[in-house]
Amino acid sequence: CSLDGGIFAWDLSGAHRFGHPFAFHVLNLATTPNAPPVAPLAASADSKEFATRLAALQVGLFSDSSLRREATITVHAKPGNVVQTVAWSPRAALLAVASSDGTLGLWNVAHKPRLVRTLHGSPNPRQPLWGTPVFSSDGTRLLEGGASDNDEALEDDGG
Repeated sequence: CSLDGGIFAWDLSGAHRFGHPFAFHVLNLATTPNAPPVAPLAASADSKEFATRLAALQVGLFSDSSLRREATITVHAKPGNVVQTVAWSPRAALLAVASSDGTLGLWNVAHKPRLVRTLHGSPNPRQPLWGTPVFSSDGTRLLEGGASDNDEALEDDGG
């Protein structure tokens, strides 16, 4: 995503941009200080969908071919928090959504999105930013580098 909210598609075989840029609402960084300057963006393994932040605590799932919004995920966090990063599993319809409150939600996005698990990290309250979550190639592990002062692992709430 660009700073003005544009998303572009590139044909890597010819290294040229195609289609029209997809634009969406850009967060006001003055009123959402925890927001990274560029909205997170992730593509599904089959390249049929992509996910990006729509609002402070909302993520949109879009068709790559039509650019139509297929679904919206609303993250339940206290006001003032914001979606920091998103990552798509390579093996399943599973989307990781990390927010500035230190939680990482795993969402089943096969049909209607539903939260299947919440993981808790230890964010630094002075800089509550998550690193980019990365799924292992087989989709069985999720790695994440947070801005914590210690080396605590993500904790599963059992959900």
